[in-house]
Amino acid sequence: MHKVVFLDIEGVLSIGGGIDINCCDNLLHILDSTGAKIVLSSSWRLYDDDLKYTLTHLSPYGITPEHFCGSTPNLYNKGRGTEIQEWLNHYPDITNYVVLDDNYIREQNVPSDRFFMTEYETGLTYDIAKQCVERLNNA
Repeated sequence: MHKVVFLDIEGVLSIGGGIDINCCDNLLHILDSTGAKIVLSSSWRLYDDDLKYTLTHLSPYGITPEHFCGSTPNLYNKGRGTEIQEWLNHYPDITNYVVLDDNYIREQNVPSDRFFMTEYETGLTYDIAKQCVERLNNA
């Protein structure tokens, strides 16, 4: 494992309260094109039922539990960027990563060329997915 996608759920894969097939197809495109694994950075990671829901509902779209390699730690309001950096500190073999989130991550820990912001109304678009593939394959 050398590449990861730090994944938020709401506003990336979930639009209007439900998992969106097009957003999942776009995530699968990233995973298939790069060999990257998913690290769940969403607040959903904090609740066992929501993680189970996430894994259960992504499998029909080809995104299986095997695509996941973990989740970021809960650092109690220190910010998602800090949680991502803490996770990376424990995995020095990660050579490349991208962050998908619908909220702007202001922390300095996430370089702007690794952060891809989605819109809550549209989620992960094919254009953003293509940019992630390029970033992950050309580091």
